[in-house]
Amino acid sequence: MVKYWRHNLRDNFISRLGALAKETSTAIYAWALLSNHAHILPRSGAAGLPTLMRRLLSGYATISQPQAFCIEAAGTSG
Repeated sequence: MVKYWRHNLRDNFISRLGALAKETSTAIYAWALLSNHAHILPRSGAAGLPTLMRRLLSGYATISQPQAFCIEAAGTSG
């Protein structure tokens, strides 16, 4: 089986990351969205990294369940 981000949720995650980085004065040097998780290389601002991550992930969790990932059987395409 293959898991991948739904486009609207991927776009929402990226938008939220950008907005929260601005609000918390966090520099984002690099980021990558993989098939089922994300990597972020930040330098935290005055608010601190825990504040950024808590707001990013809790906000994302509320909109993403149960539709976070689309699962398809191996060998099929949609």
